[in-house]
Amino acid sequence: MADIQGGGEGWEREPWEMGTCKGGTVKPVLPVMEWYLKEEGEEGGEEDRMRVKFYYHLLVYPDISSQLHKSLTKWAADPHKPTISGPYCFQDELRAFSFDLVFDSAVKNDMIR
Repeated sequence: MADIQGGGEGWEREPWEMGTCKGGTVKPVLPVMEWYLKEEGEEGGEEDRMRVKFYYHLLVYPDISSQLHKSLTKWAADPHKPTISGPYCFQDELRAFSFDLVFDSAVKNDMIR
């Protein structure tokens, strides 16, 4: 499997398995951006002509004995923190995590106006 992430449906599937080193060492991936130009007559007003999606897995790999590693392990296991996933294998230890950043202009977001 290639060391890239795909865009669109299923983008979150990585070639590395969480919680095991069977798939080898996790590698950082580049962000994926998708642009969709809306056709005339599609739903949306004049200000809504283009849809933008952005996906990024920001990889971190703290020392396994650090407090950050312990905190990330707890956060990744918490179902209310869906933007953190891991642990992934890094240098033969389950110490890597990713912050999964997703933006979709079609989804209302109060932080971006």
